[in-house]
Amino acid sequence: MKLFRQIALSAMITLSAFAAVVYSSCSKDACSGVTCSNGGTCSGGNCTCTSGWGGKHCDTADAYKFVGTYSVRETCSVSGSVGPYTATVTQSTTNQVNILLQNFGDFSATITVAGSVTGTTLTIAQQTITGYTISGSGTYNGGVITITYTVSGSNNESCTATWTKQ
Repeated sequence: MKLFRQIALSAMITLSAFAAVVYSSCSKDACSGVTCSNGGTCSGGNCTCTSGWGGKHCDTADAYKFVGTYSVRETCSVSGSVGPYTATVTQSTTNQVNILLQNFGDFSATITVAGSVTGTTLTIAQQTITGYTISGSGTYNGGVITITYTVSGSNNESCTATWTKQ
């Protein structure tokens, strides 16, 4: 009788181990059928996007939310209050994570400044356009871009601009 119990116990342990192996090897791959674009990777059925991209499948450029026509007001260290004036943001045709800010600063000459977008953050790398050297950064929140920038040329000054989407 004791031998029978040992054989029965061994059989139950063996069957339990076999069932656990079979069950775990049959689990479905959560990333099967999930396509992550633009270098994104899938983990647990969800895409993790590379810098500059968002959306469920990493197929929406972060820059897209910035695109539009804006009413702009600025406060500058030398010029004082500027605006309101109209400016536009378009998506770059050469790199989808970049934007072009047209009529930037409402200078006498229409200036277009290039910026790069990651999530809701805007970076304006130093660039010289029609005698003005401009650099700065900003954030996008609910249709409003807040930009802090410096400009040097005939006057050197720092400005904070609020761009409100129309």
